[in-house]
Amino acid sequence: MDEAKRAFVKEIPFFKIHTNGNDFIFIESTYRAHADITDICNRHTGIGCDGLIFYTKEKSGFVFSYFNSDGASAPICGNSLISAGLLWRTLTQNLTGLEVNISGEKKQVFPYGEGKWGSIICPLKSELEQITLNINNTKLTGYYTKVPGNPHFIVDIDDAISGFDKFAEKIVKNSRFEHGVNAEFLVNKHGKNPFVLVYERGVGETLSCATGASAVYLYLKFIKGYTVSTLNFKGGKYDFFEKNGMLGLIAKPKIVATGYYLID
Repeated sequence: MDEAKRAFVKEIPFFKIHTNGNDFIFIESTYRAHADITDICNRHTGIGCDGLIFYTKEKSGFVFSYFNSDGASAPICGNSLISAGLLWRTLTQNLTGLEVNISGEKKQVFPYGEGKWGSIICPLKSELEQITLNINNTKLTGYYTKVPGNPHFIVDIDDAISGFDKFAEKIVKNSRFEHGVNAEFLVNKHGKNPFVLVYERGVGETLSCATGASAVYLYLKFIKGYTVSTLNFKGGKYDFFEKNGMLGLIAKPKIVATGYYLID
């Protein structure tokens, strides 16, 4: 870029990382005042992403501020925790674990070999409430939980229903959920490793959701009475583990771009 042009443009360095297709822009917190979240997240006129994280690098890890693509903040995002492992390795060349402080809560992130990272997401709690909604003149019965940190509504179906996005969009905005909700549609055609469709508040349909995967795991364990080792999403799969009364998951993040976002 020539010097005349540079005088009118501010460069904001970024990393774009995805975990199971759920993609994020990572920007240092020092640039927060200059970064318009919705502009950067826009897939047509910005970089494009499901969420934006402002991060501060510390000795033992990161402090995160997380925002959905509509600019609304969220208390936790499991996929961004997994992605943080790869960001940490890239910035420090350190393959040991790290700590991520997100919304004042500290989460541990660990390497699991072959480029995979894992994190403890939530307690193993059976706090699931059965709710029936009337959507498009169709009664949908599902289970609501906030245990993973974000609110989720899980609908268990035999196969993918026609117009999933139209049902899901109305679920996430339903007045029953004061602060909105993420919707997971559990499709049982994959047998022991069910397939999950996900629609996130403030984002829309996404290829995966780690806290959503955790919510589905809790539903299967406490409502259906069995556990799974893996859940499949459009963007990939999660492997699960239980440890000391907590639920963790493992996935493989990938850096897809680095560069500079230019603003006038």
